[in-house]
Amino acid sequence: MDGELIIWNGKSYRVDGNITGLDDDFPIVYANVHKSNFKFVNHFKNITLDLLRKEILDIVGSKNIIFSLLIDGKFKYVDTRSAFKSKKPYPGLEEVAKNQVNFSKNNVEGYMIGYYTPALYQGIGVPNYHQHFISKNFNFGGHVTDAEILSADVSIQFFSGVDIELPISNNDYKNANLTNINKLKEIINKSE
Repeated sequence: MDGELIIWNGKSYRVDGNITGLDDDFPIVYANVHKSNFKFVNHFKNITLDLLRKEILDIVGSKNIIFSLLIDGKFKYVDTRSAFKSKKPYPGLEEVAKNQVNFSKNNVEGYMIGYYTPALYQGIGVPNYHQHFISKNFNFGGHVTDAEILSADVSIQFFSGVDIELPISNNDYKNANLTNINKLKEIINKSE
């Protein structure tokens, strides 16, 4: 882990409150990535992130569909967090989650990018909403923990399938104990 990853318009960024461009060969721990084909669904004003998320699910009409969402707008505030850079022996997600840093920004314009994953597909993605923020002036961002939207256009992209790539030649991955799924679910719920 080393901050949060945002891939925006074909460029990759490490986000830890600040934003740093990444080379094409940077290592990835875990990522959801897609070629964007968003469709505008609605414009919202003066709404909390929690209420907006409920409104989006009403528009989608189901909690069983994986989709990505793009919120392009002006925000009264955005609260984010990020993980510190980890080193070998790499700590588990539970340890990483305990040592995160929080950042806030008021009156910021930017893009909130993320995914909605039904609980059924935990592991493919983080259950429910998982969103990152990147400001339009590229000086603020991170994993979104809370926000209030002043004015924003919301677009959605639905997915009927996913492709999974696994690091089968990585010895750390091959030797990791990944069998305790219940513990992993608990850790993910705490860290999100």
